[in-house]
Amino acid sequence: MTGAGAAFLAIPEAVVLGLIAAGAGRRICRRLLPDAAPLDGAVLGFPLGMSLLSLLVAGLLFGRVPAIALPFVLGLVLVAAAAWAREEAIETVGDLRDFARESPCLAVVVGLSGLLGLIGAMAPETGWDTGVYHFAMARLRAEQGGMIVRPDVPHGYRPAYFESLHTLGFLLNGETLASLI
Repeated sequence: MTGAGAAFLAIPEAVVLGLIAAGAGRRICRRLLPDAAPLDGAVLGFPLGMSLLSLLVAGLLFGRVPAIALPFVLGLVLVAAAAWAREEAIETVGDLRDFARESPCLAVVVGLSGLLGLIGAMAPETGWDTGVYHFAMARLRAEQGGMIVRPDVPHGYRPAYFESLHTLGFLLNGETLASLI
């Protein structure tokens, strides 16, 4: 699937990836921070889950998993993570719903901020730093199935947190999902 269909499919995919990451991170935070409030676990769990996802992608790329197998390996890991973190992801959605009821003004501000982020993510990438250095290298890693060294991109073989997540987006759906992540 290409074009507009893939672009619109990327939005629910990004939501599902976010829920998997939030649920897995919350489950880990629950063990590390047993006295934390439920919403604190959700807020701290999401970046933890995304970090683990980033490390997984970087590990697979450094591990020289064949390019053809990368989406399948990632899919299996994500299905396992979804099964492992399902309860926590559902609790996170419930906690966010309760938060929106308790603080509607703050929920509107957070929602508008998220909407602006979505609009910014859907806009075309511009500039060398974003469009070439971070985004193109992620695409090349996804296509080649490993870390690559290019003389014109000096640090291209050392992906940062978001660059690994961009690679995940390219592996699973394409440019739109990479932008949304």
